[in-house]
Amino acid sequence: MAYDNWRAALRPVLLRVYGAAYDHRSAYAEAHTNARAYALAHG
Repeated sequence: MAYDNWRAALRPVLLRVYGAAYDHRSAYAEAHTNARAYALAHG
């Protein structure tokens, strides 16, 4: 299928673009804050 060929060809490029565009530090900090708040609230 042509779609699978395009997806396979673009996968490495799209992973790099996504990795560069995604703010990992902020996402980690937010997840940590939420997990800590949940843990404190639910003992």
